[in-house]
Amino acid sequence: MTLTISRRTAPTDSQLSRFREEMERTIETMLTEPIIEPKLFRIEGWAPLVDVSESDAEFIVRAEMPGLAEAEIELSMVGNALLIAGEKRAEEETSGEDWYRCERRFGSFRRIVDLPQTVDPDRASAEMSDGMLTVRVPKRPEIRPRNIPISPAGNAGPSKR
Repeated sequence: MTLTISRRTAPTDSQLSRFREEMERTIETMLTEPIIEPKLFRIEGWAPLVDVSESDAEFIVRAEMPGLAEAEIELSMVGNALLIAGEKRAEEETSGEDWYRCERRFGSFRRIVDLPQTVDPDRASAEMSDGMLTVRVPKRPEIRPRNIPISPAGNAGPSKR
């Protein structure tokens, strides 16, 4: 059996300073950064939030676009991808106001929503109401589910005997 004796040394001033700075940065980040929105998922600038749902007949894409008019939005289908683009312009600031926090985002945006090959992009339609853009992209008729009736075994057609 080997006995190893090690000597414990006190941390140097530079190591303590580095540790203290790192702790201060960590605490400052914890107190100033939003807890719910980690940096990995943060969207710099502005982009509308979208929901995509599916029914038997179509895909529905809803995008929140408060403060935007229909004319400020570019909407197109490229293959089976829906492209939503535009620009949300900043409002003029009022002189004499001191800003403490501004959470509203402004600027150009571009969102691409990939849809399956089953969509019929030529029949897509869109409408805007109260800042909510709704895009409906129908499925191709030959792709839609079709019910197959089930007959009793005796009525299934000619039997092979």
